[in-house]
Amino acid sequence: IRRPDLDAFRYMLAQGRLILIFDGFDELAARVTYERASAHLDTLLAALDNQAKIVVTSRAEFFLTDDEVLKKTGKKVERTFGRFIVRLEEFTPTQIHDFLVGRFTRTLAVRFPDPAARAAEAERRASTRLQLIENVRDLP
Repeated sequence: IRRPDLDAFRYMLAQGRLILIFDGFDELAARVTYERASAHLDTLLAALDNQAKIVVTSRAEFFLTDDEVLKKTGKKVERTFGRFIVRLEEFTPTQIHDFLVGRFTRTLAVRFPDPAARAAEAERRASTRLQLIENVRDLP
């Protein structure tokens, strides 16, 4: 096993060629104090220079409002450029179905040059896949 090249890592991070992903901020804060979780975030933010990017994820239920997100993570996040708060919404069964139909339609283009046949096969495959998804507990 080779040792990582930390200089190359820092260079790629500073040039925006890497993204640091801090997944599960809410889980960390649940295990330690907010102050401790905030210290971990400080460590990550200290690495940000130039074009560096960081993604911090958390369950939406952990924060009441977007303002609370900023309070919990501290003003330190505000000093970074391009700060965004993104909330993922539920993927409804209809949206899942439509996504699958679109996905299968694109992948079947070579095997089914006729648009009507391709649409019918994509619909069939999407319905079959959706049934499989629904049979797995908590997957939908």
